[in-house]
Amino acid sequence: MEEKRDYLRIMKHDMKGPLTVIKGYLSFWESDAYTKFPPEKQKEFILKAMEGARKMEEKIDEIFAELKEIQEKGGTGTPDADGPA
Repeated sequence: MEEKRDYLRIMKHDMKGPLTVIKGYLSFWESDAYTKFPPEKQKEFILKAMEGARKMEEKIDEIFAELKEIQEKGGTGTPDADGPA
């Protein structure tokens, strides 16, 4: 189904943003570069990573809701069964 393939392409793109934020802050913590900043700034970094995780969770919920809707319309709800995503 073309509708599903287009939707999945958009969602894949939309999920990469929050994932990039999360990975960036985690690598920052891994490198110990955070120690150069005061505790309140360190907390800000953690909050930004958590916000990225929250946004990603929202996108995942959107994907499953959309796939459920597609399934209810008669599609299988799985990319492999309906063609490549």
